[in-house]
Amino acid sequence: MSVGSAMMLLIVGLFVSPASASSCVGVRVRSGDNLQLKINARPQGTTFCLEKGTYLLRQGVLVKSYDRIIGEPGTVLDGQNVVVTGLWGYGGSLGQKNVVIRGIGLRNFRGEAISAGWNWLVSRSNIRNSTVGIVISNGIVLRDNRIHHNRRIGVTGGPVNGALIERNQIDHNNTARNDVGVHAGGAKIIGGSAGSSKLVWRGNWVHHNIGNGLWMDYNVRNVTLEENLVEDNTAIGIYYEVSWNGIIRNNAVRN
Repeated sequence: MSVGSAMMLLIVGLFVSPASASSCVGVRVRSGDNLQLKINARPQGTTFCLEKGTYLLRQGVLVKSYDRIIGEPGTVLDGQNVVVTGLWGYGGSLGQKNVVIRGIGLRNFRGEAISAGWNWLVSRSNIRNSTVGIVISNGIVLRDNRIHHNRRIGVTGGPVNGALIERNQIDHNNTARNDVGVHAGGAKIIGGSAGSSKLVWRGNWVHHNIGNGLWMDYNVRNVTLEENLVEDNTAIGIYYEVSWNGIIRNNAVRN
């Protein structure tokens, strides 16, 4: 696959306009509202339509299973460098599962901007200026996001199984210049003794990270990395370390 073809995939995926909350049918939320109280007052499976504006959070937002958090263009959740985690849920079968996050900007969290439960869909969101962009969990679909300028790493998680990460721009992460040989850079999946498996990384643009671009670290099995453009990272572009049964094909890796 040529670099030009890879870039075409990225153009299709990364520059789709976010869904508008004005067309969202659900509970309307304004920037002066307390989003957590809105969620607490509704049953699981509620759609929340966030109007444009900056939401200055004083605490992390724990969602409920099957909730949908939809933002119109210009919606930003700001942790003010005080809140540890932005949008979050517990993993596992008893955690907050099957949540949709779409069209949300998240910035300035001391920890993770998003810490996902099982089977979440996170799309068309701008995740930046936090210590960690997103911690993924089993069954996540991470699609058409920009994840950038986070202090340690853009995407991480593990052990994790059955995840799809496609058409994201993951760039300029590890701004705090943490040790790139430990846990920093663009993206890192950890297998550990339990192992991570059945992840697909497809059509992502991973660039200008301080550290490795895409790093699968120890006991990460049956992973497919394809059609990614990985360039201008300071360490290894695609690092498949002490892992097996991976398919690495049709990527462009340079500089």
